Amino acid sequence: MHTLNKKIIVLGQSLAGLASAITLAKSGHAPCLVGTRPIMQGGVQLAPNGIAALRQIGLFEAAPAQAVQLQGIIIKSMQTGVELACVEHPASRPYFSIARQDLLTLLRGRLDSFKNATIIDAVVQAIDEDEGQGRIILDKNRAMHSPHVICADGAKGLGRAFVTGKKLSRLAPSYYAMRAEIAAKSLPRLFSRPYSLLMLGRGCHFVSYPIADRQKINLVFCARPELLARGWQADILGRNPILKYVSDAVESWTEIPLFDQDTLMHWQRGPFTLIGDAAHVMPPHLAQGAGQSFVDVAALDTALGESDLGAALANMAKRRIAEVAHISQKAELSGKVMRLSGATSHLRDVVLGVAGSPFIGQWLSEIWDQQA
Repeated sequence: MHTLNKKIIVLGQSLAGLASAITLAKSGHAPCLVGTRPIMQGGVQLAPNGIAALRQIGLFEAAPAQAVQLQGIIIKSMQTGVELACVEHPASRPYFSIARQDLLTLLRGRLDSFKNATIIDAVVQAIDEDEGQGRIILDKNRAMHSPHVICADGAKGLGRAFVTGKKLSRLAPSYYAMRAEIAAKSLPRLFSRPYSLLMLGRGCHFVSYPIADRQKINLVFCARPELLARGWQADILGRNPILKYVSDAVESWTEIPLFDQDTLMHWQRGPFTLIGDAAHVMPPHLAQGAGQSFVDVAALDTALGESDLGAALANMAKRRIAEVAHISQKAELSGKVMRLSGATSHLRDVVLGVAGSPFIGQWLSEIWDQQA
């Protein structure tokens, strides 16, 4: 077996993996990014804290050319169509949406500009610890060793399984996200307005927002498993005067299993350090899915300016474990409120209609004003 020795390896060519490698290269290290290139669909929303993190690591300036600046979040009842609240995003507190693939391409281009960074496109078959170093087994009878391995290979990746000793894929999903991406011209103009549309139903909720310079619309429908029987699209979306256009236009959805938040009490094991989705299963609410990965990397950037690599990784993990636990719990609670059913869902709509935008804005500001 051919073995390569590297000073630091980053597993996973994901958003978190690319951002981590960029930050390391910018700090003078020589990261080696390992994994297969993903093809990403759909979009992400970047709330103020995610944008602040991108600014800190020097990645935000090129993003607006690919992104849509959203002006607010419109919240409606799926049953009645009544607007419950509208949370505006002031210019001083920007909020963007961007296609995942556009963001991935932006990060890849930035990493390619560093001569001290290398990329190995390969399938990672296994990882383990070998005499205090991380050992990465690749395809084609290759192996790599490094004293430091950052695992940014996702919630179902080898890094999380090694550090925690369990596989997320063996757990039963709590609910599902049905995702789709569609040309804006296929839907009424309402969907291409620079707003996030959140519709609250009974045991489910729907989110849409424009991406790709408002030429495409990202659609997400979250529901408990029992609501997703055959014909759910026509039964739930098709009966709504607004969402029936989505039901008619979207031919297929990508099913994403989602799990209850699982706060890890440690992100490190030997030479391996988790980051991004590998470290925290962030519910896709409050615009924190990708945002918290970038806050992780910004925390690493800060730590690299204060100490050597080993200490920086440990300090990042220690700081972010405490922060992420609270944010993940709040995001999960928000999702559960969105998916209330029966009389409690009606009470939710009444409370939101009365409390309105100030209440929701205060709920969000604790997370969105977080500093990286």
